[in-house]
Amino acid sequence: MAEQDKPTTQPKPKHAGGRPTKLTRELVDKAAAYVLETDNFYPGSLLPTVERLSLILNVDPDTLYDWSSKEDPTPLQQEISEILKRLKRTQADKLVQLGLAGKYNPVITKLMLTKHDYSDKSTVEEKSEQTVTVITRAHDD
Repeated sequence: MAEQDKPTTQPKPKHAGGRPTKLTRELVDKAAAYVLETDNFYPGSLLPTVERLSLILNVDPDTLYDWSSKEDPTPLQQEISEILKRLKRTQADKLVQLGLAGKYNPVITKLMLTKHDYSDKSTVEEKSEQTVTVITRAHDD
C-alpha cells in the first residue's frame, strides 16, 4: 500500500479531565420547572426540597450544591445556583405560611425552619424577694 493510500488518523482532542458534566440545558429546565411547580399554595402542593430535586434530576444533592458554588461559574451553573436559592426561599415561605395554617406538623416545621435561620428562644428571668426576719433576744446585764 502506498503512503498516499493509508488512512490518516487525527489525534483525539484532549479532554479537560474528569467525568463530563451532567449539567445540561435540559437538566436546568427540569430543575426550574420543579421549583415553579412547587411555588404555589394549592392544596396538596409539595414542599420543595433539594433531595426531591436531586431524585428528579438523578443527580446527587452534593453535585447540585457543587454546581451552585463554583467560583467562576458557567451560565448553566449560575442558573442552577439561582434555582436552588429560589427553592430555599419557597421552602421557607411555605413552612411559615402553611405551618401557621396548621397544614404541616409543627415539630417538623420548627425543625426545618432552623435550616432557614429561624430559632426558638425563650428567656426566663427570675426575680425573687426574700424577707429575712432576725429575732434577737435582749440581754439583761
